[in-house]
Amino acid sequence: MRPVLIAVLLLAVTAVLVPTSGADTPARARAEVSVVAGGLGDFGTLTARGDDEQSDDGVAVQADGVSVRTADIVARSARTPAAGARAAALAPS
Repeated sequence: MRPVLIAVLLLAVTAVLVPTSGADTPARARAEVSVVAGGLGDFGTLTARGDDEQSDDGVAVQADGVSVRTADIVARSARTPAAGARAAALAPS
């Protein structure tokens, strides 16, 4: 009985003294939005990384047969407190 009690005691002491491990890499967040995306490529692209917000309210695209007169775009990313990434594009016709 005594060896079992010593083993349990040593296990408990080890569990208390051993530090917990942290994350290997820091949290990352990325949001990307394009006004036009397809086989011809991406046009009017914004990217936000980490704790960032990028926006543009007058994007115009005229390339390879694609035409967008004006578009509003925004890309937001956050690592804390509520991690996440959001992107939106509005191109009225």
